[in-house]
Amino acid sequence: MKPKIILLVSLIACLFIADMPLSAQKKSKDNGGAKQLENVKRRDLRNFGTVIENDVTVGYYMFSKIENTGGGMASFKIEIFDENLKSKKTIKIEKRKTAQLVEMNYNGKAFFIMMTNKKGIDMMTFDKEGKKLGELNIKKVSKWERMRIQQAVMSEEASSTSIYSASDEGFIRQAFVKNKKLGFVIERYDNKLKLQWSYGSDKASKRIEAADILYSSENYVAVLKEDKKKLISRDIDVHFVLLNASKGTKLFELQLKELADLSLLGCDVDETKQQIILNGEYYAKGKKIYNSKSEGIYLKMLDLKGKELKMQKLSWKKDLVSLNVTDEEKGKSKENMRFYIHKVVIAANGNTYVVAEQYKKILSATAVGMKLASAALGGGGNSNLSSFSIKMYNMVYMVFDNSFNLVEKQVVKKKFSEIWLDKSQEYTSATVLAHYLKANGYFDYQFTSLNKEKGGFTTYYLDLNRKGTDGKKNDAVIGTISLSEDKIETKRTPINTQYSYMFICPAKENNVLIGEHWRSKKKMFLRIEPIE
Repeated sequence: MKPKIILLVSLIACLFIADMPLSAQKKSKDNGGAKQLENVKRRDLRNFGTVIENDVTVGYYMFSKIENTGGGMASFKIEIFDENLKSKKTIKIEKRKTAQLVEMNYNGKAFFIMMTNKKGIDMMTFDKEGKKLGELNIKKVSKWERMRIQQAVMSEEASSTSIYSASDEGFIRQAFVKNKKLGFVIERYDNKLKLQWSYGSDKASKRIEAADILYSSENYVAVLKEDKKKLISRDIDVHFVLLNASKGTKLFELQLKELADLSLLGCDVDETKQQIILNGEYYAKGKKIYNSKSEGIYLKMLDLKGKELKMQKLSWKKDLVSLNVTDEEKGKSKENMRFYIHKVVIAANGNTYVVAEQYKKILSATAVGMKLASAALGGGGNSNLSSFSIKMYNMVYMVFDNSFNLVEKQVVKKKFSEIWLDKSQEYTSATVLAHYLKANGYFDYQFTSLNKEKGGFTTYYLDLNRKGTDGKKNDAVIGTISLSEDKIETKRTPINTQYSYMFICPAKENNVLIGEHWRSKKKMFLRIEPIE
């Protein structure tokens, strides 16, 4: 439930907001296989996470504030649940009462916790028995890092991630730093928060540089690095960097723009097969990435030394036109339908499977109507609402053979959903806005689980179509796209709910955890449900 793209564009637009205290204590009702949490705001949903050990879901955790304890201090807790949602352990933490959780992570042995402290951050690690392993207090971080932190703290949706697991013996952290201009740093800490290595931009660099971690493991850290001359420039150079995870040394770097005017939207690493697959959009030669209409999408396969093994480009107008939405609800737009690639899987049969979701920037009749209504009510039409919106459409899967040829493509229909934009985003490209959608959890895609023994996978997504395969009306549907015995299967499981917001998390085998939030009553209900 923790999407992970950090956007420099959205961070610059974000206002710096002062620290605010977390909500009051959350009371839980434990029924085994289900749990109800009280006094949970939408913003608090990011404090809930999954405990995964050896690729198996063994439980969940929830961070919350208990009470103010006097003297400007407060008590917080991490409550740990088992795979059936029964309470196992409570870890208590004492911090200043205005401190807020920025984010948490669990690497199989230790919890990493980052909290605010005035102009800096406090980082702490605990084992799952509640023993504190380490603490590091940073009194001041750069203004850009504070902006990122405040964006994460104040967002009501899922927040971007800056802490990643590096096996069960440590964590990787990325941050913005103040160099001659804006820069970045990537650091590895062990479970006791001892710094093991640091990799970052040159402090004397005359360019603005930012980075985002795309993949991390015991062996490798894959990084998207972007740089440009000026803050307002849209002429961005895109780099892919692979680091040695134990030493922090650079194994190789590719400058994609120099290669073929490519953007970089995702990265999947198969360490068993020693292969990396990059995906993104490609542009006409000489066009500015993120400021022009792309020609289509690409997949580029590399070995772990950076050598290109295979490359495939798919044109919007030729190769993918049959997957476009033709429904009247598609909205008015001169732009092509786009796909946000959520997952790329290299299966045991040698085929490569791609799961994506359609989206499009449109002129929204609903948004225009809302602006006219605002004007009629005396607002003068000066609402911050843009006339444009992003509309999410269907799921899509594509299959590539051993030679990287597209051999199968299919649309999996679901109900359309729409996200309205504000004026600051009106002229932002659809590609950049897709990162924004991903970072804030707006896509209907939820997660993908891999079956390493059988070489298959299952992708889960939410569909508010409200009709199951039998045509009966339901509150929502959990959709799956699965690879089993070399065949793709799609299923729909009806779900009934009285809550206003729903999400799905991994659970024990053949199950999912369904999270439901009742916004007006500030309640969150968790339940384990079987999925065949």
